Amino acid sequence: MVGLHSPFGMIGHIKRERGYTHDQVLWGESWLNLLMENADAPRYSKKEQIPVVDGAGGLKEALGR
Repeated sequence: MVGLHSPFGMIGHIKRERGYTHDQVLWGESWLNLLMENADAPRYSKKEQIPVVDGAGGLKEALGR
């Protein structure tokens, strides 16, 4: 996901994910709690797989030596 770089993006994300109204986001729960819950929420990441190495021979092969 790309975005959520401004408070407006965060407010929109919280409203969409939780079904809150704008007033509930601004006045219902503390902003710090909403930010901490958002930071701790599970998300998908498309990072490269880390190779698993078996022994010194596998390490040499993974490093290309």
